[in-house]
Amino acid sequence: MFVKYLWLTLLAITVCNLGYGQTEINKTLSKRLDSLRVEDQKWRKMFAQDSSQKAYAKRMFNLTDSLNLIEAKSIFKEFGLPTISMVGEISCHNFYLLVLHADEEPEFQRQVLKQMKSSIKSNDCARKDYAYLTDRYRLNNGRKQIYGTQIELNESKTAYQPKRLKNPKRVNKRRQAMEVTPFELEKYYSTPQN
Repeated sequence: MFVKYLWLTLLAITVCNLGYGQTEINKTLSKRLDSLRVEDQKWRKMFAQDSSQKAYAKRMFNLTDSLNLIEAKSIFKEFGLPTISMVGEISCHNFYLLVLHADEEPEFQRQVLKQMKSSIKSNDCARKDYAYLTDRYRLNNGRKQIYGTQIELNESKTAYQPKRLKNPKRVNKRRQAMEVTPFELEKYYSTPQN
């Protein structure tokens, strides 16, 4: 009798543990995030590539950012942070892009950053995305950035440089910890193309 009870107990524990730690990707949410990213990037690419369409593209990516913000807030309210285990690595990154471009809502960016911070500890969110959003949020709130991810043209318009930066001498150490390439290797800090 004891052996039968022990066997049933072990069987129950095994069955309960089969799904432990395994989550299924939310494919519907993943597709939704991926399609929002397509719209987000379409207008930015047009803005960067077609000088005759800059004004139109700028209006369209501002409009798209506003619409995507509504979607991103709705997703965040319903699901929390779309993590790698929830939507996959690409779609998790796509959500981050939507939040990165939500400059008119720094409080929303702060809420997302809070959840991202706990998710990077379990590798369920990209450290690099957290670094970029942290810098964007800090600049949106009048503070210096930490990782130097947000850039602008220098005064002579010959090269890109980081916007206001806290403790520049230690920035590469901070970037390394967040899996962001060091300044010397960063392709954005070269001469702009005409």
